[in-house]
Amino acid sequence: MITKSLGSIAEKIDQKIIDFFFKYEKENYYFLPFFRISIGLFCLIHFLSVIPDFRMLYLGGLTPMAVSGLLKVSFMPTILNFMNLFQNNIGLSESTAINLFISAYIISCLLLIFGFLTRIAAFALIILQIMINQGAPLFIYGVDAFKSISIFYCFIFPVGRSYSLDNKLFKLSPANPTPYRRLLQIHLTIVYFESGFDKIIGPNWWNGESIWKSVHLPLFGNDLSANFNFMAKYPIIPLAIGLGTIIVELFYPLFMWNKKTRKLWLSLVIMMHISILISLNLFFFATLMILLNISCFFVMEKDMHKIEPQNL
Repeated sequence: MITKSLGSIAEKIDQKIIDFFFKYEKENYYFLPFFRISIGLFCLIHFLSVIPDFRMLYLGGLTPMAVSGLLKVSFMPTILNFMNLFQNNIGLSESTAINLFISAYIISCLLLIFGFLTRIAAFALIILQIMINQGAPLFIYGVDAFKSISIFYCFIFPVGRSYSLDNKLFKLSPANPTPYRRLLQIHLTIVYFESGFDKIIGPNWWNGESIWKSVHLPLFGNDLSANFNFMAKYPIIPLAIGLGTIIVELFYPLFMWNKKTRKLWLSLVIMMHISILISLNLFFFATLMILLNISCFFVMEKDMHKIEPQNL
């Protein structure tokens, strides 16, 4: 009797796990095309913004390549490897090789956006992004890491199965978006919880010091020319902002996964990143994190025909 009861409980648990990861939910309907298009557009706009400083950032204009090379992973390709490949084997000039790299990146972004040869485009884009990251290790930061992660997910997810040229031309059947959205949701949940947990260690986020330092660092500043010196007179403000940031991140797993509180917490997360955008001029980082949160937890509901298992 006990064995049967335990077996029944185990079956129910197994079924709940299977339903959690694989049961189609209409709120996930637009996840795959939205994720593909938003990440493709973001990568394109971000890349276009650095083209004027391309040589300066990635080809030794600010730091000698020998210095940058000390920080790169030895077996990973760089833009310099890309250029040498075409210069030495085809005889292209340096400027032509640079234009070829730039063109390849832009074309890969456009193919991803329109969903044509989607997996090939995503694979090419992740290789090109790795070359960028390895070519300028001193200048990459959070946005570059999350770009790489997002492009990688575009490669392994079937993002070209719907609302894409691949779907129109090759008659691809739509995929169940639930397992792919769950994976990204879990990933983002771990990121925010770990970030919040890290902040509770040590006093800097409890006494407002981290907020004070961040808005006064000479490397950041803001386009509004806002003066944050008033925080010295009212220390409760940076303290409250620091505690609020901890609460939003640390309780992300609890309130973002609860459908009753999801809208509130998503709004708080977006407000947090907008504040980062305004106060620190981290436009691209804040925008990418907002896009990832919307992709993960914003309800994109639509009815859909029954999806057969082979379409997962």
